Order: sequence, then C-alpha cells, then structure tokens
Amino acid sequence: MELIDNKSRRWINILKLLVSQNKWWTLQEISKKKIGSVRAIQSDLEQMKSFQTEDGEPLIRMKPRQGISICFTQTLRVDYYIKEILKDNIEIRLIEGIFFEQNMSFYEWMDGRSQYQQIHAV
Repeated sequence: MELIDNKSRRWINILKLLVSQNKWWTLQEISKKKIGSVRAIQSDLEQMKSFQTEDGEPLIRMKPRQGISICFTQTLRVDYYIKEILKDNIEIRLIEGIFFEQNMSFYEWMDGRSQYQQIHAV
C-alpha cells in the first residue's frame, strides 16, 4: 500500500521542482522529470492556483508565453505547503487518528473532526 496517493505525490514533486531552480518551466519540461503526464500536471497546477504566500500573492505563477514558476519570497517555506497537501490525504489522516486520538471511530477520523486536528489547526 502506498502511503501517499498519486495526486498528492505529483503536487509535492511539482513544488519541489519549482523550488529547485528559480526559472520558468514549461509543462513539457515538468512532464519530462517523470512527475506525470502533461494533462495531469496541468490539472494539478489549476488546482494549486489557490495556494498563496504569506503576502497573499499566488504561490504558483503561470504565464502563457513564459510558463510556470513559483513565487520566491524571503519566507517561502515549501514544507508548509507539503503539510497542507498531506492533510487531505486519507492515509495520513488515518495514521494521525490512530496515533493521536483515542476512542474515535473510523468515520470520525475520516470526517476530519478529530480534536487533534482542531487543536493544532493553524
């Protein structure tokens, strides 16, 4: 069993690639890094548009003629975005529930209503 689903893995790999070099990437270049198909990456980037920096700027920049890049700031912390991606992963939520919650049913873990998540939400 894989701990992280394919979509979450792609999102994390896209972020890591964009941070690795401060440049504009094409969909084809990202795809050649064996992250996923052009179509899957394009779909992922559309969904990742909602990520914002601490300044409220879009984290992912996409321009038709230039490509895709990440908004580099003094406080850019990719680990924050990776944690946000992993929060939505069912397997991670289950593990979190098993280790940090007592007397909770499977359905309560899946609903994300755990006290641990509410207390530690930032």
